[in-house]
Amino acid sequence: MALLMPFALNAQDYRHEISVSYGLLSFSNIYDMASVLPENSKFDKLDAVGSLVGPVSVEYYNRISSWFSLGLTGVYSSIEGDVVDNNKTSYHIRGRHITAMPGVKLHWLRTDGFNMYSKACIGASFNKDRENKNSVMMNFQLSPVGIEFGTRFCVFGELGFGEQGVLNLGLRAKI
Repeated sequence: MALLMPFALNAQDYRHEISVSYGLLSFSNIYDMASVLPENSKFDKLDAVGSLVGPVSVEYYNRISSWFSLGLTGVYSSIEGDVVDNNKTSYHIRGRHITAMPGVKLHWLRTDGFNMYSKACIGASFNKDRENKNSVMMNFQLSPVGIEFGTRFCVFGELGFGEQGVLNLGLRAKI
């Protein structure tokens, strides 16, 4: 890490970041699928997913120091469809989720056109389930590896687990 420090000093001094992204396999969508099946049921296939949206995210982060940022993430995701188990029993899945999570980013390596970071967020999801019942649950995002390319306008990708998905790709503007 000490050898990489001179490269980090060349990074531009943009303090604010605004990002939009799309992810794959949000925690809420996995939870919706798991909660619909009986405890010992094994599902054979997704019969017909009528709609799957998200997770679609909007983020704002403020860089407090060269290695630390604080921010807020908003996420929307939904799923609707049917699952058929091995006994050919069909179960309907439906869930809509709006999530707000404050978070932190730790920047490991910053150069003029490249950034590596980790991110952790925790917050609340406002849910509507298959019976149209509203609920609130705690939600999170842990992204141990994030990579960003660009200076003022960037493309980025994150690997992790949580409400933004296992893989999260997007665009970021720095001001």
